[in-house]
Amino acid sequence: MADDDTLEAAIKWLGRAELLGFYSGNVARLIRAGAEAVSRVLSEDEDRSAGHILENLDSLYGRLMNREGKLNADTVRTYVSRTRRLLKDYQNFLADPKSFKPTSRRGRGPAKMKKEPVAEPMALFPEPVVGTVPTLSAVATPPSEQGVYRDHILHLSTGKAMLRIPSSISADDVALLTLVIRSHGPAAPPVVS
Repeated sequence: MADDDTLEAAIKWLGRAELLGFYSGNVARLIRAGAEAVSRVLSEDEDRSAGHILENLDSLYGRLMNREGKLNADTVRTYVSRTRRLLKDYQNFLADPKSFKPTSRRGRGPAKMKKEPVAEPMALFPEPVVGTVPTLSAVATPPSEQGVYRDHILHLSTGKAMLRIPSSISADDVALLTLVIRSHGPAAPPVVS
């Protein structure tokens, strides 16, 4: 089992984890890219065990910055974070495959994958009421709906945009979203705070 607890084994495991539904295809691809970048800075004779790499990710951050000159600090930080997530998830999977739950992107616990119907994109953006300043709603989301989001992929003329909103929002929230989105338009009026 010790030979299986390496960075390379964890990278190979990503394909299986994706098939098992632990990660979406995009998440698996992004984690793989980060882990492969970290793997490239390891020397041939270096310990490649998951535990050793987890302990030394800070020094690997510096080596990655120095060797991959085209990457900025934020990208390297992201790669290190994704590698840390992969190795921890992989070790947890090896320890107990039956009860394994992948950690979420921000470390808030197990990831929840819920698919809900996607609303028509234009139904989300009604005309705002003139003369009002939208603010975030102070109404708390009921406990039964906390953490439930709807993802919308909008196909724009210049590319795709992804919008993630809570499953229920107020009219003030819709007005705020409308204002923010309109501020990106070519003839948008200046945003007043």
